[in-house]
Amino acid sequence: MAKAEIQIATVSKERAADSRVPVLLLDYDRAALAMSMTRAALRDLVYKGRGPVVTKIGARTYFALRDLERWRAARREPTGV
Repeated sequence: MAKAEIQIATVSKERAADSRVPVLLLDYDRAALAMSMTRAALRDLVYKGRGPVVTKIGARTYFALRDLERWRAARREPTGV
């Protein structure tokens, strides 16, 4: 039985441009970009326990797309309009 391959967002630009390769995990830089915040702001939120759930692989930290979406959805507030 073959191991399931997890695609991580630190792949080469050529491979990342291939839309057939699903990206399941984002590193700090790409997760921060996706969430429209700085890397430092995201790291601070995670450090304080107020950020999205992280996935640790060895010494590296990644964010699953679904965890980023859940975290964002949990913080949505209705506008005062």
